[in-house]
Amino acid sequence: MRRLFALLPIALAAVCVRAQEKQAPPDVPKVVQLKHIEPDGRLLDLLRTLGVSASGRVGGYIALRGPRDAVAVAEEAIQRMDVTQKPQADIDLRGWIVMNAPGDSQIREAAPLPEELAGVAKQLKAAFGYGHLQLLTSFMLRTRAEDGGNAGGQIPLVTTAPPIVYRFDFRRIDVEGDTPEARKLHINNLQLRYDVPNGPSLNLSTTVDLTDGQKVVIGKTSLSSGAEIPLILVLSAHVVTD
Repeated sequence: MRRLFALLPIALAAVCVRAQEKQAPPDVPKVVQLKHIEPDGRLLDLLRTLGVSASGRVGGYIALRGPRDAVAVAEEAIQRMDVTQKPQADIDLRGWIVMNAPGDSQIREAAPLPEELAGVAKQLKAAFGYGHLQLLTSFMLRTRAEDGGNAGGQIPLVTTAPPIVYRFDFRRIDVEGDTPEARKLHINNLQLRYDVPNGPSLNLSTTVDLTDGQKVVIGKTSLSSGAEIPLILVLSAHVVTD
């Protein structure tokens, strides 16, 4: 009798295992066509999360294997993802670095402001009284929506001293709106750094929202050369293609 009771749990466990084996649905294969997307890491991670394994792409197809319901869900997910992606818009970003330096300062004479910055000059004079605005340098770069970019160069300010080295960069630019009139651009993590010879570095860090084609004053830092010389960044962004 004792031997019978000792064997009973083993027999029950074997019955449970057999019942689980009967309940587990068999894996089924499924070949799915891929038209636009690649079986990259993101897609394979999704399939693994659904409990489906996948082979690599062969001749425009990918082979799935897993429980029937899971494979059906994976196939539907692939069909939703496998669509033509609209290309990201090209964006031209223009920057102007402007200073306000009276004629009696030790700073060299720079170029006059271009006519396209006349509105900005009027705004700066009304807000801060700047009446001696000059263009130090300008830059242009092309990027794409959801990408970043950078530019840089040298600014000779004093003939007897090495030039200032500047670097402009941003992490990402996003575009909202379908028409130029309604389009908004959001520039994330904008950084402007001036490395001043024999002096401290000057830094400007901000996030910017502007409309397509709008010229905006982003911010200013001050260069001390006997008097405070404001260095001002003006920025404009324009979507070239949609």
